Amino acid sequence: MGLYDHYEPVPAIDCPGCGARLDYFQGKDGPCAFLRWRQGSMHPVGFEGDPPTPSELTDYRLPDAFVFDAWCDCGHSVELTGFCSDGTWASTALGDASTAGPAIAAHEVSDGWRQCTRCAEAWACPERIGLCVCPSCRALTQLGSRPGEA
Repeated sequence: MGLYDHYEPVPAIDCPGCGARLDYFQGKDGPCAFLRWRQGSMHPVGFEGDPPTPSELTDYRLPDAFVFDAWCDCGHSVELTGFCSDGTWASTALGDASTAGPAIAAHEVSDGWRQCTRCAEAWACPERIGLCVCPSCRALTQLGSRPGEA
């Protein structure tokens, strides 16, 4: 068994530091079998090491919440949290939201900036990333009209 798995968030994630597309994500909260997971899939979509049998691929599952990371050439480290619904990787949040609880509402205060309704902190977070952890109070925030859904 490997020490980590690879992750492919959909839609793709850009570096919050420089805006470059991030293309290599890994984490240790999954089965850690060098599997490749894609958002929207229940089972791994591939593997990076010794190939498991097709039936073994369907045996693997992700936990309900899992943290993974990316590193950009600009030196920025990006932490993300994936959330599963009915066993399928359904959404991704910017930041470690594994213990944050249900999402609370956030407001867009200007293009690419949001404000937490719990602590009033404002920070840069692309609008297309619906879920984002507040850097001040660590609450999971969500833009739009459906807070509480991760």
